[in-house]
Amino acid sequence: MRRDRYGDVIEDDTDDTGPHVCDRGWVERPGGRVARCPTCQPEPRLTEKAWQQRVTDLARLRGWLVFHPLNSRGSTPGWPDLCLVRDGQLIFAELKTDTGRVTRDQQLWLDKLAACHGVTAHVWRPADWPHVMAALR
Repeated sequence: MRRDRYGDVIEDDTDDTGPHVCDRGWVERPGGRVARCPTCQPEPRLTEKAWQQRVTDLARLRGWLVFHPLNSRGSTPGWPDLCLVRDGQLIFAELKTDTGRVTRDQQLWLDKLAACHGVTAHVWRPADWPHVMAALR
């Protein structure tokens, strides 16, 4: 079992269809504290910055190279937040809060990138955490 830097379980030794390490959506953190299970109950109000950190931590832990433009000012509008590369796989991800909206420019880029052979493009929100974990396996 692996934990992220917040102490949450991010990987166990079961497949996605089997049980995972939690008790009805809650996991025990170091020191006996109880926290939401990241698989069952992602944090409800993560900022986009905190959400991005959570995704990049998982990606790096699992061996992905991660690129995020530090300053998008002056760049073409709509470019995705993350570019992830590992073992011939290429993923583009636009990260949003649970209530964040995808702009037309962002959707255009995601659609065009997803149409490329061997490329996947996603909009990931905190509620999508199980899908993020599966995509970054």
